Amino acid sequence: MKAERCDSLPIGKGKKVKLLKSFRRDEVTLTSHPLLDKICGTIRSSRLEWTETYREHIASLQKIDRSTLPGTIAEMHVLDLLIKAEIRTNGVIGVNPIPTDATTQSFVFRRDNKDVNHIRVDYSDPAIDDGSMSFVEYDGVMIVGKTENTDGLPVIVEIKNTKNPQELGFALTEERVKQVILPLREYYKTDKLGYIIVANPASLSSRSQKQSSFVHDGGILVPMPRATIRDIDEKTNQLCTETIMPLLTA
Repeated sequence: MKAERCDSLPIGKGKKVKLLKSFRRDEVTLTSHPLLDKICGTIRSSRLEWTETYREHIASLQKIDRSTLPGTIAEMHVLDLLIKAEIRTNGVIGVNPIPTDATTQSFVFRRDNKDVNHIRVDYSDPAIDDGSMSFVEYDGVMIVGKTENTDGLPVIVEIKNTKNPQELGFALTEERVKQVILPLREYYKTDKLGYIIVANPASLSSRSQKQSSFVHDGGILVPMPRATIRDIDEKTNQLCTETIMPLLTA
C-alpha cells in the first residue's frame, strides 16, 4: 500500500485540503472479529502454493523488477488465502467488495492501472484530483462477518515485505494510519474497522514503540512464516532466470 506523507494534501495550485487535520484518530476504533482471528492464524501457518495464475498476473504488470518482485508475490499469496476464505465461508468474508468507481463525498475507489489487485483511492472532486497522485492505495479490503442482519467489519489488509523495521515503522505512524483509515470510514460510515499488516518477521521487534502502539490501539501485526519467505525468495530467483523478467524490465 502506498500513501503520500503529508498533513494536508495539495489541490489545484498551492491550495491545501485539511482532510487529515479534520479527522481525529480516536474517532475510529480498530478492532477484530473471530473470523479475522482465524484468517490471521491461516496466514501465520501458510506456505506459498504457486499457480500459473500468479505467473500470468506478474506478466500483466506494467513495471516490475528484482527488488519489487518478492513483495508482489507476497501480496498475491495473501490475496489467494483471503479468496479461499471467502469461498469457504460462502461470502461471510468478502474480499475487495468495493465496486470500481464507487464514490463518497471526498473519494473515488478504482482498480489501480499498474496492478488490478490493488484498490486506488483518488479524490472524487475533479477540481482537487489532477491525476498526479492518489490519496492512498490498498493491497486489499475485506468485509468480515457479514450476514443478512449485520453489515460486517470492514478490514484493511496491507502486506509489508520489507526487512527494515524503520520502513515498517513509517506505515505505523499515526498520520499514515489516519490516512489509510479515512476513505473506508467515509465509505462504510462506521467508526469500527479492522486493520491487519502482514509483515516480514525480520522487521518485527518487541522493542519497537510504533509497533507496540499500533497493536495496543487495536491493529494486528501478522508475521509471514519464515518458510513462506524462503518460498518467495526461491520463486523470485527462479523467475529472474526466466525470459519473463528481462521482458518486464526492458
